[in-house]
Amino acid sequence: MAAALPAVVCLGALIGCRATSAEEVRLDANRTLGAAVTFRNLSVAPVYDSRAVVADTYTTLDEGLKARTVTVKESPQGGDVNRLYVSNLGKKPVYIIGGEVILGGQQDRCIGKDLLLKPGAKAVPITVFCVEHGRWSGTASFTGSAKTLASQTIRLSAQDGAVVAAVPEPTRTRPGGLINRNQASGEAAGSYERISRRQTDVWAAVAQKNARFKAAPASGTYREVLQGTGGNSGASVDPYVKALSGALPADKRLVGVVTAVDGKVVAADVFGEPALFRKLWPKLLRSYASDAAEASNGKPAPARPVTPASARAFLAEAASGAGKAVDRAADTTITRLEGRKAVLYRSGASAGGAMAGKAVHENYLAK
Repeated sequence: MAAALPAVVCLGALIGCRATSAEEVRLDANRTLGAAVTFRNLSVAPVYDSRAVVADTYTTLDEGLKARTVTVKESPQGGDVNRLYVSNLGKKPVYIIGGEVILGGQQDRCIGKDLLLKPGAKAVPITVFCVEHGRWSGTASFTGSAKTLASQTIRLSAQDGAVVAAVPEPTRTRPGGLINRNQASGEAAGSYERISRRQTDVWAAVAQKNARFKAAPASGTYREVLQGTGGNSGASVDPYVKALSGALPADKRLVGVVTAVDGKVVAADVFGEPALFRKLWPKLLRSYASDAAEASNGKPAPARPVTPASARAFLAEAASGAGKAVDRAADTTITRLEGRKAVLYRSGASAGGAMAGKAVHENYLAK
């Protein structure tokens, strides 16, 4: 039997947050699942890795933007809806998680997929998706990001468009909509259609989130819901965050979580380093909480914890998927595995690159 966990410290205990078990359950040779912590209809179970190394290898997007060692810019040709350019001016590798929403530029964007940048990398192109359809004006640079990651449905659409399509040339704006500047030559056949379809999906999802939280921004931006300032988004999401932000054990092996809404496992985020998970946990939690608040529709919901059986089944469903796509770039390799009910996006450093051999992130999402 696995060793018992220390008691889970739950800052939200007085308002209904509770742990379900005091034992770890084995997921594979190195990973175990800890006691789930539940608030209302949201439940998160910590994932531990016995191989976890105490290191802080990566600079995050927020750290880099604050220190001005990371720049995110529009295309110098006047802006491309689905393409931005990122540079790392710092001394450490940069990791940017798919689903980050960057604010400013010509319009707010959602980053489509995970990105690794070695020190000194300049103007690396990355696929993004517009989350502010009513604006195309502003500056060439982005100076901040939202405090919440995009919802799980938007993360799925964005990663599907960015990874599977692997668009080699960006789409651009013109009066009347989006075009692909190599579409006429037939390059990357099918990529334009997939990107365009996923962009439409993202816009529809943003409109749904804004409507659900009674936010009505003039430009249709997603940022007010993500920042907790639009409509009732703050009042809906903040109780979850207050209850769960301090609920995970201070364990040096903690590398991620498996998440359930209304008793159904919907996502998991597992990282190669505990430090990286800890830095991204606040944004991830707010994203999970936003989905749970939306699902509850303001009504009380019974607590339904993540169970070991449901967590293992969900992770296995995605990891054993027959559908496979691999997106290789200079410093980042992303493998997409698709099962019948779930998808896994696994990112790591490309072979031969400056960070070769390092696994970074696994994102599991329900379809």
